[in-house]
Amino acid sequence: MAALEPLDRGESPGTLETSGYVVHSLQTALHDGLLADSAEEAIVTAVNRGGDTDTIGAIAGAVAGARFGASQLPDRWLRAIDETDELDTVAAQLVEVA
Repeated sequence: MAALEPLDRGESPGTLETSGYVVHSLQTALHDGLLADSAEEAIVTAVNRGGDTDTIGAIAGAVAGARFGASQLPDRWLRAIDETDELDTVAAQLVEVA
């Protein structure tokens, strides 16, 4: 798939785009989500790139979450969310459905 060629070629982060164009957002977010050493690194790197930070950060976070699991998110981030109990309940319900 041509859209994912930068990942296949292992291009450096400097060649990734943050324009908001869906292909660029996906390329950049997958790069950060798949190559980071931690969920925090993936998300922080993605957001710090600038550009369409909310989209790129959300995609990178989803990929990193799948790779590392929710338990690897920094506690200081989780403490800032008031609805963590509700989110845990919804997640458990989704697991049951799957």
